[in-house]
Order: sequence, then C-alpha cells, then structure tokens
Amino acid sequence: MINSVRILNREQYEADKKELLEILKSKTIPVIAKNRYRDGKIVSFNRENIIGGIGRTCNFGLVRSRKYGYCNSRFSKKWPEVNKSIFKFVNHICPVGMDVTSITLNHGVKAKKHKDGFNIGDSVIVGIGEYEEGKLRVYSDETQYVAYDIKDKPLMFNGAVLAHETEDFTGDRYTIIIYSQRPKNRTWTVEIPVVGTGTAEPINTLNPETAPIQCG
Repeated sequence: MINSVRILNREQYEADKKELLEILKSKTIPVIAKNRYRDGKIVSFNRENIIGGIGRTCNFGLVRSRKYGYCNSRFSKKWPEVNKSIFKFVNHICPVGMDVTSITLNHGVKAKKHKDGFNIGDSVIVGIGEYEEGKLRVYSDETQYVAYDIKDKPLMFNGAVLAHETEDFTGDRYTIIIYSQRPKNRTWTVEIPVVGTGTAEPINTLNPETAPIQCG
C-alpha cells in the first residue's frame, strides 16, 4: 500500500525544516560511495550500485557496517547538531507508532530504479529545499509506475518491495528517508527516539493528485 502522511502541525514543520536546512548549509555530505576493487574485481558493493552515482548521501541512527555489523552511524557522532535537528524534524513526517531506527539524508541524488533490500516494513520519504520537479516514481511491476510529488509531501511505502527512482530535477534538492533496519530478535533504541505525529492516509494510485492536502 502507498500512503501519504498528513503533517498535523505545518507551522512547526516549516520552522524545524528551516532550522535543519540552515545547519545543512554548513555541511558537505559525502558523495555516493564507489565500488571497492581488488585485483580488478569488485569485492564490495556500495550504494552506487544500488541508487546510481549522482549526488551525496549519509545516514543517521542505526546502520549496517561491514566491520562492526549493526552500530550507530558515524555521522550521528560526527555531526551531533545535524543528528539532533534531523531526528526532531522527522517526527512531523512519521506516522504515530512507526518503528524508526534509521534516517538517510540525500543531497542532489538522482536515484536509478532500485529497491531498499535491508529495510524492514514501510519507509517514509520527503523532499525539501529549493528545487523543481524531481518526482518519485514508484513501480507496481517491472514497467508500470506512478510519479509522486514528494516536495513537502511525505510518501509512505515499502521500499524493499516496490522499486522506485527519481525523475529529473533542477535546484537544491534534499530527500530524507526514515525507516527501520531493526535486526530480528534484537532490542534497539535510537539515541533520540522518534515519536511520530503524522497520520498515514491511502493514496488513489490511479490519481496521485487526489492525495490529502498536507496541512493541519
């Protein structure tokens, strides 16, 4: 199922978004990681293989490390002010009761068609910043898709099941994805718990423009 998430407090959403964007202006998010090679062969597949090589990305909260397994993101520690601001912001776009362990922050990413193989259950994505176009295509099968406007309009769907990709855009585009990577039979609590305030509402996939108006 694909849902929109109704933002219940638009005024506070805008204030927290402005704060986050101001902080992000002082940060240079790393470019999408390249493959690792050994003796001319790929020995490690990084995000470039999954979402393409255009743009910058980093993660906050729980991540999967090749060396350490599941652990806290180094960016949660490196950029505590971003960590605090982004976890505060996502409360507005997270439905009540959603399990959240992780946040991906993308900057200028034009994702190719892919699935989020390690995510568990539904994810929520929203676009922020000064940009135009850049809808998100969500596929129902190999060829059929619906393109959703996600600029300040959170979209909720299972990215591990439904393939998705970014349409062309211009301007300064950030996307924020919230999701769970909770390992089976393991208790995990993020440093800054997410208490969602939004409500998920089904979208008519034949006409995505009929999605609920995103305001309180």
